[in-house]
Amino acid sequence: MTAKGAWVPQSRPDRLTRRWWFVLVFVLLNLIPPITTKPLSPEQWANLGEVYEHLLGRALLSSLTSRWWAAFDILPIVLVILLVFLGRRISRLLSAYAALTYVLFAVLQSISVTDRYGVGIVTCNVLWFLIVAGLWGWEAFAGLNDFAPRPRSLWKYWVVPLALFAFWIPFVYSAKTGGFHFTPLLFMKNHSGLAFCLMTPAYLAMLTLYYPRVNFVVLRVTALTGTIIGFWNMLVCFVFTSNWFTGVVHIPLLVISIYALVLSFVKVRTQEPPELTGKEAAHGQDKETRPV
Repeated sequence: MTAKGAWVPQSRPDRLTRRWWFVLVFVLLNLIPPITTKPLSPEQWANLGEVYEHLLGRALLSSLTSRWWAAFDILPIVLVILLVFLGRRISRLLSAYAALTYVLFAVLQSISVTDRYGVGIVTCNVLWFLIVAGLWGWEAFAGLNDFAPRPRSLWKYWVVPLALFAFWIPFVYSAKTGGFHFTPLLFMKNHSGLAFCLMTPAYLAMLTLYYPRVNFVVLRVTALTGTIIGFWNMLVCFVFTSNWFTGVVHIPLLVISIYALVLSFVKVRTQEPPELTGKEAAHGQDKETRPV
């Protein structure tokens, strides 16, 4: 039994992913080198940054031409609308969709076919994305996310404009004028629904708005992945190169990920909630350990 107001882990995975060594091992996955069907020369091994830039810049996502892929720019908008009106009734479907998109991120953004390297795989990205996909898939069955409408402080909505900007990217660069132009139609043209760095802020923003009645493991590991990749994007765009516009687009990923990661480690106290329904009890939620 747990005393009212005490902290207990939400689940065994929650306890595990709070360990410092889990975070360390997760970060160290970054050291796993890429896999290429054409062997890398000593010079290429010494300049892996250029190899990564080449592979990621020519990932399968960049070759998509079918209009069917535009569905992944529209479906997130539909799901958000359904979430507003249906609440928890749509939570499992939303989690399953998130799991699917992270699998697609792993395939479309981390794998490329080029003349220089043959088939190239950015191994660390594939591992991170598939781990996150697996956790969202688990959440689709566990049902720990509670998206029921409830009052929340207005300040919590600060994540919404950032997530919207990342998903939309409403400005396009014109080589003719040398400036940026506002283009609302990019909502359905930019493949943001298939890009980790552009969709993850939306997923994390959603979880932080319903925090603390969310799956802490999904929140934590998704945010940890976003923090790592967001950090590297900041270095590449603002330090190693001068690709500042791409860097600005990735700021929401880093900022929201850090915020969500901090929230995920907060030890939320519990209180005696109302009796659970039969369905909630079947999912193994202890009535004395639900966060408030």
